[in-house]
Amino acid sequence: MTLDDKLAKLGLKRFGNFGKKIGNNIYIHCSYVGRVQGLARNIEKKRLKYLRSVNSYVIRYDAKTYEACLAFCPGFCDESEPEIWFTWNLNTGKFIKYSNNNRPIYHHKWMMVADNFKGFDVKESKRRSVTWKKKVGTNKFVSSRIGRKKYWDKMCRDLGIK
Repeated sequence: MTLDDKLAKLGLKRFGNFGKKIGNNIYIHCSYVGRVQGLARNIEKKRLKYLRSVNSYVIRYDAKTYEACLAFCPGFCDESEPEIWFTWNLNTGKFIKYSNNNRPIYHHKWMMVADNFKGFDVKESKRRSVTWKKKVGTNKFVSSRIGRKKYWDKMCRDLGIK
């Protein structure tokens, strides 16, 4: 069974060639912003140029309205589950800074990029998803809490996930 087959069996697959879909929201690495029809039009040219030059942002956009929000993740390429330091809604201007001691985190970051992404080992990220998802399963109690760093770290220690 291939790695992608294992992921699919666990219900994990990308939205298109890159993208993580949750409801109407699609999460992509900033380097893909120009590949999403309608999204680039919604972002000012100067912001667009900046986004393409930095590896630290995830863009969440609504697939129906193209409302976009930037999430600053300086550890996106280095951390298995990158922490979100702040978010900025490009449509409303709303800015949210997260506390250092329990920031939100992203899981399955490989979904937000294509297989040929050069910023991190995509296959290793996929293997990590298979490893922890097999141990956690579909427990709603757990899945509603793992989006925060403290709970995630404790759960990983308890389950022996490195």
